Amino acid sequence: MTAVSSVNIFPFIELCTNILSDDPLFFLINSYTTGLQPAVLSYMINTAIVKKFGGRTYGGADLFRKAIGKKIVELVQKESEILRSEIVANGYSKDIADKIANELSKKGGYLFNKSHSYSYAVLCFETAWFKAHYPTYFFKALFNQNKDKAGAINKYILDARYFNVNIMPPNINHSGMNFTVDNEKVLFGLSAISGIGESLSKQIIEERENNGIYKSFNDLTQRLSLDKASVIALIKSGAIPCKNKREKLISYLKSEYQPLKFSEVKSLPTYKKLEEDWGIDLRKYVIPSSGSRVVYDKEALLSEYNRLKKIQFNENQKVRFQKYINENQKYLADEQFWEFQTLQVFINDNPFDAAYTFLTPFEEISDGEKCTLVGIIAKVQKKKDKNGKQFAYINIYSSFGLVEGIVWHSQLKEYEDLVKKGQQVAILCKKDSEEKVIVEKLKSYSKWLESVRKKGVSV
Repeated sequence: MTAVSSVNIFPFIELCTNILSDDPLFFLINSYTTGLQPAVLSYMINTAIVKKFGGRTYGGADLFRKAIGKKIVELVQKESEILRSEIVANGYSKDIADKIANELSKKGGYLFNKSHSYSYAVLCFETAWFKAHYPTYFFKALFNQNKDKAGAINKYILDARYFNVNIMPPNINHSGMNFTVDNEKVLFGLSAISGIGESLSKQIIEERENNGIYKSFNDLTQRLSLDKASVIALIKSGAIPCKNKREKLISYLKSEYQPLKFSEVKSLPTYKKLEEDWGIDLRKYVIPSSGSRVVYDKEALLSEYNRLKKIQFNENQKVRFQKYINENQKYLADEQFWEFQTLQVFINDNPFDAAYTFLTPFEEISDGEKCTLVGIIAKVQKKKDKNGKQFAYINIYSSFGLVEGIVWHSQLKEYEDLVKKGQQVAILCKKDSEEKVIVEKLKSYSKWLESVRKKGVSV
């Protein structure tokens, strides 16, 4: 429809009227009697005829188009009468003026709708043909058109599977900025990864194009200046090829740990500290002498002191390393959701496949309206309101992307068993914004699906 509506038809009309026939009505009359399919362009052609023969400006001719579009019969007839006089005043015969005005006066009915419905029908058939014959490229284009709508992407992935189109996670050596086709498979674009963005995606692609593919993980990190968050996102999304993402992430986190190196000291503390702080028995290091003053073997003491210090250093390093591991343990949590966390979609194992044909896309719901979401509760943060009553914020990995939900005290009390991390739920809620809902009712996803099916709804 866009292609049809945006065509500049006036040069075409000029060509037809000035070249193809001496009769300036050639195209007008012929378009209604030949196979030129005027229904697609009829109201646009009529506007062009008004401009050509009536001598009107673009704006003046557009008044006729608006009258046709609004299907105001009286206004179209009024404009036709005005046009009749304009055509004669523009140097054409009364016969020509009558033919044009009489014909156009009949266009105040269904013409606008007919032209648009014809155009949509053509696009429908063309789209269906591309989908049937070139499904991989069709879905690639469809994904790119909806790349910022997680719910639509999730839904179209299911449709793509029906056409045997393989959807693959991003890949540092093959993905482009957006969705692309590689080896007859649709690849996610690098910019789709949360935390990567277009700027870093561009760097990854340009470096690859200029200096070849990334041969290994170390090759990637050496050629690009990647921060910790970016590397983690690339691993979790599947963009870095590996057999096991968890093992790769653990290996990377360990490699980021910077162990300290032990250095021996070259001087001793006081003898008192050696005895009290380090438990060294100084009697074992006394050197026999004839004098009354006690002499110690300082070299042996220094060796023992450094030995004990190294033992302590190694123990401290174990504690330090364990602390580092504990601090990074959060990056290893929720492995089953890594794909969703980084891409906002379920590529391979979408637990909510059955719900998509039933649910209204979240982005089509107006703020303030009620809707149903299905998803997995990924995080629960309980707080207290000003009256001391407990409520909760929940993060929902929903079929339409990441959404935050507010569960007020009464709902939290009623559905406490369901408001837990990892629960698959169906939520009746009120949409507050594109990223937030207010929870009204909850039900386990399996029970919701069962109840919907019992009602006879095909999901």
